[in-house]
Amino acid sequence: MSGSRKQDPSSIIAEEMAKVFGTKSSRKWPPTKSTRDATIKRVIKCLSETFQIPATEADVIVRRIEEEAFTAAGSSSAPAARIYDVYTQEFHNRITEYSRKIWPPPRGMRDAVVRGLITAFSAILQMPTAKADVIIRQVEEEAFNVISASSGVAAGEDGMALYMAYYKEMNNRMFGKLFPK
Repeated sequence: MSGSRKQDPSSIIAEEMAKVFGTKSSRKWPPTKSTRDATIKRVIKCLSETFQIPATEADVIVRRIEEEAFTAAGSSSAPAARIYDVYTQEFHNRITEYSRKIWPPPRGMRDAVVRGLITAFSAILQMPTAKADVIIRQVEEEAFNVISASSGVAAGEDGMALYMAYYKEMNNRMFGKLFPK
C-alpha cells in the first residue's frame, strides 16, 4: 500500500496485474506463455505476501482463475484487436470476485498459516514447538472469532479486507502474548 492512503485490496491486485498487462508489447493475442506465467507469478506473490495467503493455495487459485480467463477470452466474440482486453478484464473480474469471497478463510488455510507461524516462531525465538503450537493456535482462534463477530459480511464487506483485519488482529495478539509489556 502506498503512503498513508488506505487502498482497496482488489485495487492492489489490479495494480500488480497492470504491471504485466500494461505494456504494449505484451498486448497481443494470444499472450505468450512467458506473459501468462509472469502474470500468474505476480498475482501469486501479491496474494501470498500482501494478503498472507499460503503460496501453495494462491498458486492453485491463480492458475485456475487465469486459465478460466484465458478460455473465456479465447471464446469471445470480440474483435481480434480487443480479445487481449477481454482476457485482462476477465482475469481482473475473477480475481476481484475471489477476493470478495475469501472471508471466512477455510480451515485448511487457517491451519497452513498457523503451521507456518509455529515453524517461524519456534526457530526465531528458539521456543519449544509444543509451546509455540499452543500459543499460536489460541491466538489464531481468538483473532478469527473477533473478526468474525465484528465483520460486516452480511452488509457486503469485502472479504479481502476482513482477511487482512484478521491477520493484523492475529499479529497484534501474538506479539502481545509472546512479548508482554
